[in-house]
Amino acid sequence: MVFTKLPRGRDLKENDPNGGGGAFPRSRKQLAKADLAPSIFGVVLLFVHRGIWRTGVHDIGIVFPGARGQNKSTHDHQKQDNAQYHHFASPPLQGGRRSQHLRCNAILAKLEFAMTRSLPSATRLDVTGYGYQAEDFHPAGEAPRPEDDPRRWFDHPERPFELEIGSGKGTFLIQEAPHRPEHNFLGIEWMMAFWRYAADRARRRDMQNVRMLHADAVEFVRQRVTNESVHTFHLYFSDPWPKSRHHRRRVIQDATLQEFHRVIEPGGTLRIVTDHDGLWEWYEEHVARCPLFEREPYEPCVSAKRGELVGSNFERKFIPKGRHFRGMTLRRK
Repeated sequence: MVFTKLPRGRDLKENDPNGGGGAFPRSRKQLAKADLAPSIFGVVLLFVHRGIWRTGVHDIGIVFPGARGQNKSTHDHQKQDNAQYHHFASPPLQGGRRSQHLRCNAILAKLEFAMTRSLPSATRLDVTGYGYQAEDFHPAGEAPRPEDDPRRWFDHPERPFELEIGSGKGTFLIQEAPHRPEHNFLGIEWMMAFWRYAADRARRRDMQNVRMLHADAVEFVRQRVTNESVHTFHLYFSDPWPKSRHHRRRVIQDATLQEFHRVIEPGGTLRIVTDHDGLWEWYEEHVARCPLFEREPYEPCVSAKRGELVGSNFERKFIPKGRHFRGMTLRRK
């Protein structure tokens, strides 16, 4: 692919047999829209095909199914990695369509690329000692092992244990943990790009009371968290899943509230914040019919700035746009 210098307006007019009219663009901007847009699209495809498929797949945990030009052992290894990635990483794809699988992988790859652009070019995301994945646990259904207790990932496992569902880039944890060094914080994020980025942020800051887990949060709580072991749950700006047929994917359900009650210690709390009106109504309906918690007024986080409830990237992005945020605190009875 070769890029050429865009001709100036007068060059277009001189080369136009119709005197600058007809099918020839009359300006550099029009020319860019007419000729360069397909080329930019081609560059994106070239990047995905060569830059990610062939070189970056194993580093970021993304596997494109049906890749050609590979020997059998490499292809089997990629299929194994892909199975581990989808074990806890994300909800199952509906319909099993290959095109949908490719689109999801491409989106994750773009997110990984975008989030690492701000780092020095020689820096690679390193999650060593701070990031954990599903394969770090015993297989589901087997008896838990002592080393599988996430509290043991910290230097002081006896400290109060707080868990955030959907940590994103880890902004809340990075800001809150230094204010409360006597507490241990575990962030759960199912999108691998965000998980890697957040774990690397904690590592670079040497935050001994922060760890990141790449997993499906609800399944992790149901299968891996022991009774009365969590001091506080943080659920901030969860995906609202606005379509009715997707409401079953929302984190707060009657069954999950029972699971939260099981793992939260007596007197512990579940803190919830959202900006979505429909999701807020959903929360209120489920909390109203759940006798396991007592609702209390929400107090902003210690690290939140003036006018903020949490202090996350999402909140700071939409506060200037007039978005309204609401929160509640549920205390375990």
